[in-house]
Amino acid sequence: MSHKFALFAAVLFLTLTLAAAAAEGLTSTNDMVFDAVESREGVYLAPMPAAAPPPLYTEGYAPPQVLELRRPDGQPLRIGRLITSCTCIVASMEKREFAPGEQALVTVRVVKEPPMKGAKYAVIAQVLSPLEVMVQYDVVVP
Repeated sequence: MSHKFALFAAVLFLTLTLAAAAAEGLTSTNDMVFDAVESREGVYLAPMPAAAPPPLYTEGYAPPQVLELRRPDGQPLRIGRLITSCTCIVASMEKREFAPGEQALVTVRVVKEPPMKGAKYAVIAQVLSPLEVMVQYDVVVP
């Protein structure tokens, strides 16, 4: 095998691997984050209007909630991670990168009984672009 072919194969493999990683969905982890903010430079999480019905799930302790990750002028968006403050909730997104103007939706599900009903639990999105920031929205678990 020639060196040129081996180099081409390596570059092709790396390109396909990175493209697959960018298109994959995202599920939250539980972690302690102390530097998250509600909003910075127009980037924030907001609940979707009631007119947008949340996805249906057969399991769960409460109906899912849908949040939108908003950014100024609908700029392209890239997400690093999602974090929740309780193992009782899971946040997920269908992908990590969003085109200009494309809605970036976060689905929040209650997957097990929360330690305190009626309490607020943090959902945090690590935004990598258009700026680096950790934005937080507190969901109430009924």
